Amino acid sequence: MEPFIVTNVDGGHPDSGTNRIHVGLDIGQRKWVGGLLDLSDWSFTTVCFSGDDAWQQCVLWLDGLKAEGRSIHVLYEAGRNGFELARQLRDMGIDVDIVAVARLDLGKRRKRGRSDRLDAKRLAYMDFSAPGFPVVWTPSEEHECMRGVVVHWEGLVRQKRRLHNGCLSILARWGVAHREQMTPRMFDALVQDLQGRLPKMEEDRVLWLWKEEKRVDGFLKKLQKQMEGHDRRLRRAAHDAGREYDVDRLVRLRGVGIDSARRICWYVGDFGRFSSGRRFAAYCGLTPVHERSGKMDVDKGISKAGNVVLRRTLVQLAQLFFQWQPECEVVKKWTARRGESGSCRRVAKVALAREIAVLAWRYLVNDEWPNGARE
Repeated sequence: MEPFIVTNVDGGHPDSGTNRIHVGLDIGQRKWVGGLLDLSDWSFTTVCFSGDDAWQQCVLWLDGLKAEGRSIHVLYEAGRNGFELARQLRDMGIDVDIVAVARLDLGKRRKRGRSDRLDAKRLAYMDFSAPGFPVVWTPSEEHECMRGVVVHWEGLVRQKRRLHNGCLSILARWGVAHREQMTPRMFDALVQDLQGRLPKMEEDRVLWLWKEEKRVDGFLKKLQKQMEGHDRRLRRAAHDAGREYDVDRLVRLRGVGIDSARRICWYVGDFGRFSSGRRFAAYCGLTPVHERSGKMDVDKGISKAGNVVLRRTLVQLAQLFFQWQPECEVVKKWTARRGESGSCRRVAKVALAREIAVLAWRYLVNDEWPNGARE
């Protein structure tokens, strides 16, 4: 994905001389800086908000500007503050855009010093109306919460796996034999029967890791019930709207489980906001990146843009498609290379994940069943 070359608002802009204000916000934890560019006389000022209520101070300031009858556009960087500020300002009638900073190519401006005021000024002077300006899609409040649940679930799964592997590594270090495959009940019995088989300190460590793993597993079970309940609500809402729930549609594809389908649909939300399947694959970070300069052409692998949970889920589905969808057209395309060794297997798996992203978009948006796929 090519970076966007930053273009600045100048005196020849169509809004020049109008009653319009461009506001760039540099948002910190307890300090917010707003850069205000008045297009009526091209004056620029900065305003600083600090303290625990910096958010409220900024909103009141913007509301005061709007009360004066000014047309306001706010631009701020995507980051830890999420999308609630954008939704709040839009409810007030203020135009807001969130910019993906990683997509911006600042050129020579990158050499300038960095400060909150300079960042706010840079945002205020950006021409957000330029074609291709990398604006981030703003999800609804419900969808943002669903994304958070998906990311939280993935984090708990990784934490549980890390704790379990920590127990096994201690047992292996002290020569405690155990089966290669153990059920949770067998593993619990093994840990509870370690008295005298390990040094006291190591035995305490194993017990702590085991108890922590059980605690995380309890959180996972509670979260699973909440996700299933939300699934039922979304399924009823889709039925009332005369359509089918996207998660249920994806599960029809053999090899796609309910957890994988939920992670994809809950994180993406509206698949229709992508104009093509290739754009959706690029959003998932699965498109290849090449660097060309003269006769040099370097393959740098996939872009890895977007969320890692979404990308990891699609790569896992690629492995399952090799097993459960051998007759699918996109699987046949990469089966031969999968038989090779080393990096060729990894390339084939990632390439198939990209193809799965494209066919998932076509299926959910255009209702095109993948060629050769089985239910």
